[in-house]
Amino acid sequence: MGFTINDSSVGVGHVQNSSGKFIGATQASIAAAYHSAEKSIPADFRASLTNISGNDTYPIVSFTWLYVPEKSADPERSRALANFLEWALSMGEQSAEQHGYTPLPASLAPKVLAKIHSIR
Repeated sequence: MGFTINDSSVGVGHVQNSSGKFIGATQASIAAAYHSAEKSIPADFRASLTNISGNDTYPIVSFTWLYVPEKSADPERSRALANFLEWALSMGEQSAEQHGYTPLPASLAPKVLAKIHSIR
């Protein structure tokens, strides 16, 4: 069983961010961390959101990472993986949000989708 911010059986503490403010984990404070770093995120998405500056940023934030080769010896397998990842960014995002996870920001999702389309 994974931890979600809507799981009422688990207490959530407030953590001091880089601005000195104690912030709880909410979808808004997690999204604020992304938006604070948005302009510095490179094309390969390798960025840390941990303790990013900002008044309303939750300091313990990260992306979920996947290592996916762009080119494969098995094109059918690559297409299946790309189809799954496209689903994860559409229907999967809606499902994740319903379970308390923060979806990818609207400004980042199309960039990730473009990367998914480059999988061969």
